[in-house]
Amino acid sequence: MNLQVRTHRKPYGSFNLSNMALAGIWLPFLLIPIWSRLQEPSTPLSLRVVGAAITAAFIAVYLFAFGTVRYSQTWSPTLRWPLFLGILVALSVLSMWPLGAYAIAFTPFLCALPCFVAPLSFAIPWTLFLIATTGCIAWISYSSQTLSVWPYIFSCLFVLVTALFSRHDEKLTEVRHQLDMVKERERIALDVHDLLGHSLTVINLKSELLKHLIETDLQASRRELEDIILLSRKALTEVRSTVTQLRSPDFSQAIEATKQALDAAAISYRLPTQPAVVGTNGALFSWVLREATTNIVRHAQASHVDIRVTADKLQISDDGVGINDTAENHGNGLSSMRKRVKAAGGTAIVEEAPNGGTRIFVTMSGNKERLGNV
Repeated sequence: MNLQVRTHRKPYGSFNLSNMALAGIWLPFLLIPIWSRLQEPSTPLSLRVVGAAITAAFIAVYLFAFGTVRYSQTWSPTLRWPLFLGILVALSVLSMWPLGAYAIAFTPFLCALPCFVAPLSFAIPWTLFLIATTGCIAWISYSSQTLSVWPYIFSCLFVLVTALFSRHDEKLTEVRHQLDMVKERERIALDVHDLLGHSLTVINLKSELLKHLIETDLQASRRELEDIILLSRKALTEVRSTVTQLRSPDFSQAIEATKQALDAAAISYRLPTQPAVVGTNGALFSWVLREATTNIVRHAQASHVDIRVTADKLQISDDGVGINDTAENHGNGLSSMRKRVKAAGGTAIVEEAPNGGTRIFVTMSGNKERLGNV
């Protein structure tokens, strides 16, 4: 008999402490009124103990719910939050015995969980139901404390509005992420097109020519075959270079990828001795370096490249054919490079290097002093 055992080594390995902390910062608004109730001289000791125990259980379930409700190990989150909400409602109702009118302090927290994790089709009616129910119960049963109900009603509305804005921000973030992915796919598609489109077209034409020459002119056929081999090797080298750079997540690895690409293209170079750049600039500089390296390998016809970097500046110089800062060369990505750096709060300048060739200079601080006369 074959037995299949399904286990989870860390069943709560994805517990979200940040979600739990954000939910927990509001708990003083629950503890203060309940503590006041438990400290009243007229409250029997037994009710104090029961009230404290129910409150502690409520807080534990509430925090655990926010820490676990967005991930699933064995069952769906759509089943998880209703269970937690049911437990919280039961504890809140039970707390009316030891706490009396002060049990109303649980109301905003009963709103919070569904407002942030449940579908809006449930969260909004649920919040309105709690507001109406709280108001009615307080008016009928605790008329002398009616005025104290309003802060909790407004708290429920505040929770709902905050959750709506939070959901909106999450949706915007997701849309931006999807747009970034689309742009990255378009850029990769353009890279592949630029890499292979011309080479494959020429290889196809030369193959057709070779087919006609092979029976009539062996010398010309040999030349065409050698050209096809060289073109295919060049295309393969460029594809490997692009793939290597796409896999580089930080600036140090981007430098290493650039080194490999320049080695493959037989271009000499001078690289930074301490290439570590952290934070936002590191990610941006990695992208600029990748784009610049691609341009140099494909278009510059350079024999030497000089790369210099500081915490807020990046300078890439080559001795190739050159391009000035006014040229709009959309095919090699210089225009998109300027736009991306500008969007990050910096300035990108593409200019002729002092000794000929091209110099790409990026500054994130506004200081346009170049990194050496190269």
